[in-house]
Amino acid sequence: MHEWSIAKGIVESLASFQNERKSKIRKVEVGVGHLSGIEAEILRYALETLSETEDLKGVNYMVTIREGRFKCSRCGHSWDFKGSERALEEVSKDRYGVEEPEGLESPLHFFPQLITVFMKCPKCSSSDMDVIGGMDTVIERIVLEGE
Repeated sequence: MHEWSIAKGIVESLASFQNERKSKIRKVEVGVGHLSGIEAEILRYALETLSETEDLKGVNYMVTIREGRFKCSRCGHSWDFKGSERALEEVSKDRYGVEEPEGLESPLHFFPQLITVFMKCPKCSSSDMDVIGGMDTVIERIVLEGE
């Protein structure tokens, strides 16, 4: 579970930030990319649990999913993940599935960056595209006591 290692890095950064500012952190907003492979609820739980040991007890964590975004290198068209759902329905577990103890799992679960292999630009049908959003997990906002 890479959520725990990511949470550890975030908590260590927050503890350092709090010590530098000499002010208690009240709230932290974290953005999780839809295509990052991170389970938002597991990340939130890990943040809360690890905060108990770093003098961050009581911090309110808000974890928000950020939509995947794409841009065609050929025609310049940009679109979001919702605009690609129909094309991705063809990435069936039966055809491309990865065997797991619970059954077949989509390869995109393990390698979300493969998403561009299975998509085409909805405007020009090119397969040459870039992921321009929704892959990262970032601290978006920190609220200190008194703010």
